[in-house]
Amino acid sequence: ISEKVRHDPELNMLYVEGSPAAEERLRQRGLVPASKEHAIQQAEIVILAIPDVAIGRVARDLVPALRRGTIVVVLDPAAPHSGELPERGDITYFVCHPCHPPIVNDEVTPEARADFFGGVAGQHIVCALMQGPEAAYARGEWLCRKMFAPVLKAHRVTVEQMAILEPALSETVVLTCMTVMREALD
Repeated sequence: ISEKVRHDPELNMLYVEGSPAAEERLRQRGLVPASKEHAIQQAEIVILAIPDVAIGRVARDLVPALRRGTIVVVLDPAAPHSGELPERGDITYFVCHPCHPPIVNDEVTPEARADFFGGVAGQHIVCALMQGPEAAYARGEWLCRKMFAPVLKAHRVTVEQMAILEPALSETVVLTCMTVMREALD
């Protein structure tokens, strides 16, 4: 979490970890761990910032305890697209992912040209309202714009479209082509 987001007056961030060792890593970063029970009682939005392989297990444990109307944000389309999120009609599932910076761009500083994951140069993001009221889309996009700032544009897509684009297109096809081009140039 960036310093800008950590200290944003519009956000009250609670950090939950799954083990004492992970909680200690939070403390070393100057963050105070919260209990899962406390966070569940307080949360309006829950961000599952965890490895894809853990999303289903964590969501099955967490989602039944959430308050009605909670927005659950998932940072990659793989688990949602494959049906790993538990059914619960009174919460919102929102999926987002940064678009990797353009391969050929017009960045003018060396730092911006080397910004492959965002945070320095502006980047685009993709967002999908998987389930929930239409009004929840704006809130989810608002949060994702803060997390991935600076954001140039947020593209609204479906979870299926996001799953096709990321990782299939961007990571498999484009990175393969980039590797071939790099080897040819070398």
